[in-house]
Amino acid sequence: MTVTESAGLAEVLATAARGWPVFPLYAVSAVGRCSCGAYPCGRDNRNAGKHPRISGWQEAASRDPEQITSWAATFSGCNWAMPTGPTSGVDVLDVDPRNGGQESLDDVEDRDGKLPNTPIDLTGGGGLHVLFAHPAGHYVTSRANALGPGLDVKGDGGYIVIPPSVHTSGRPYAWNLSAHPDEMALAPWPEPLLRRVNGTPAKASTGTIVPISASLTLERPKDAARHDALWDRCVRWARLGLGEIEVRTFAMALAEAWGLLAENRGGEVENIIRGAMLKAPRIEPRETWPPSSLEGVTDPNIGRVDYIVDRLIPRGEIVGIAATFKSGKSLAFYSLVLSALRGERVFGTFAVPRPLRVVVFQEEMPSREDHRRLRRLALGMGLDPAEVIAFAASGQLVFYNRVGLDLSTVDGVARFHNAVRSADADLVILDSLIAAAGAVELNDNGQVRRMFSAAFLPLTTEGVAVAYLHHKRKSAAGPKGKDADRDSFLGAQAIAAASGRMYALERLDDPDDAPKEPTRFRCALTLFGSWTPEEAVSTVLETHDDGDGTTVTAMDETAQVRTGGIDGRQRAALALAKLVNVRRSMRRKAALDEVAEDLDLGDRTVSAGLAYARKRGWIETQRAEGAGRNTQDLVPGPSLDGAL
Repeated sequence: MTVTESAGLAEVLATAARGWPVFPLYAVSAVGRCSCGAYPCGRDNRNAGKHPRISGWQEAASRDPEQITSWAATFSGCNWAMPTGPTSGVDVLDVDPRNGGQESLDDVEDRDGKLPNTPIDLTGGGGLHVLFAHPAGHYVTSRANALGPGLDVKGDGGYIVIPPSVHTSGRPYAWNLSAHPDEMALAPWPEPLLRRVNGTPAKASTGTIVPISASLTLERPKDAARHDALWDRCVRWARLGLGEIEVRTFAMALAEAWGLLAENRGGEVENIIRGAMLKAPRIEPRETWPPSSLEGVTDPNIGRVDYIVDRLIPRGEIVGIAATFKSGKSLAFYSLVLSALRGERVFGTFAVPRPLRVVVFQEEMPSREDHRRLRRLALGMGLDPAEVIAFAASGQLVFYNRVGLDLSTVDGVARFHNAVRSADADLVILDSLIAAAGAVELNDNGQVRRMFSAAFLPLTTEGVAVAYLHHKRKSAAGPKGKDADRDSFLGAQAIAAASGRMYALERLDDPDDAPKEPTRFRCALTLFGSWTPEEAVSTVLETHDDGDGTTVTAMDETAQVRTGGIDGRQRAALALAKLVNVRRSMRRKAALDEVAEDLDLGDRTVSAGLAYARKRGWIETQRAEGAGRNTQDLVPGPSLDGAL
């Protein structure tokens, strides 16, 4: 054993001495290859050095120094892992910045407060493992993107790679010196996070819902028989008539409970599910559907849109709102809700023909933050906050906060429909689609289509408008081409395809440069996809808090309505890109003034165009040399060729 290996073994033995069992993983070579021999090892080689070197690791993981030393001698240079959940008493929040984990963590801390002081493992891939004490008597589900993109949870049935293991990048895993487990005790899960990661009692009691994987009482088969046992159960479920979403939900729960997911065999589980669905006999319907009527062909008014909010939300349509980080989407739509309840113009511009009945599912923010925002908005609109209570008491507003809406299950969809129908709602708002989707994989077109068909379409046929808030895809330079905005919806294309209208909401300033509670900021609200594109709306919303209340107002007296083609913001962005390409460097104000004059556009539109160009990497701003601190130059960005 080399000196380096000896030092590494001492680190692993120190981990075991803390009471945390460990087990060996495959090693990583100097060129990033996994010692298992597969290359790439998993998709994009992401499993290299991260899967167990031994079978039955859940039971074999050990604190015994002799066993650990024996493994180190047998598997020279191996990486190491620690089980999570009740086995070690440790749960982990896994922050992967490459997949948006840092932004998601910022969202979590903005919403639920800063994380407590607790040990942190710095991963070789540039991420973090934030350790928490496993709650006694609770089941914590191991799940990817559990608290947002790139923010995974490792609890029951999971494990993490620990120091001094080596990443495929060549960088080692290491403890954060300011949050070392020898210097700092494990903190308990913050209560809001524990609720969101499904930290429910492991044993069911009256009125308690437990995770499927915790409630399954099927005896675990031997390791070699797990594949066949899972196949048999998936085929049986499919033949009983369960849909793919339900089969996937149960299968993934069993795969997790049996340790298949922890062994990075998720691809095998997916193949089992798909094969079982194909093998299940097709149930022939006893009768077909009645043919659809074509009487509308003779109606001269068939193309007229019936709006419940003029030019924004049609009756009986699915409306998607994709927003960037800290864009004020919740404030904007709470403002919409309050105006719709009173039958007043939304954002001071869009008429509401009559007061609406509204159902809101808020699955992200805690109730205290909801109440704070609603209060500020009510005061800003000149309302007594007690009127909001009155709307709820009358049944005109039905508000659900973190009730665990899960549209991946039959029961969840049925509860959703019952809530909307019992309220006789005109409009239902989901914040957000990711939180409400449950086990539905939003990158899977088939699963998305089935969820929309089961959960949303029955309501739209009854005249209910369904609006969901969603996230835009994180990309440094943004998507390219004419479908850039449509493709920027996070997840499968079926999300945008199933939506009658798609809006983009983008901050026109940089939220990272703004104070945490800005008194005024502006966002561009653009309808970029619609079945009636001739009525596509583009406007700027200004959110303003004057200390007495919050208002959200459309900047123009009437919203700008465009008749197709490219809008003013994009025209300004392209003109600025071409100007900067020729001049290579130009004062910001001079460039904006020149484009405004050449294209006959307003200052606000040209400013929105600059934000659009910066977002897509066509233009960058830098402080002008020898000028005042607020003077900026515009220079070519890394993606300028994409604009030209």
